[in-house]
Amino acid sequence: ESPSLRLIELIEEWGGKAEFHDPHVREIPATREHMPIKGRRSVELSEGTLKDFDAVVVATDHDAIDYQAIADHALLIVDTRNVFGRLGLARETVVKA
Repeated sequence: ESPSLRLIELIEEWGGKAEFHDPHVREIPATREHMPIKGRRSVELSEGTLKDFDAVVVATDHDAIDYQAIADHALLIVDTRNVFGRLGLARETVVKA
């Protein structure tokens, strides 16, 4: 069970819209705890999709993710893993959490 699934649910419970990108999980499977978001599909990481979101929350550190693209195109980044600091991509738009 990934804490990221609970983050998606919390964001939506608070009235926000949440999507996810994960190179290892293309679709959220059915789980007892997270049935409301089952079947949701991973979105493409591109300049266009990144600019469509008010914020990007990095909840998991995967080597297969283009963090440079996120740093270049996301309006706000909430970094819970210190990925951007570790990679030397810290910017004013990156908030550590």
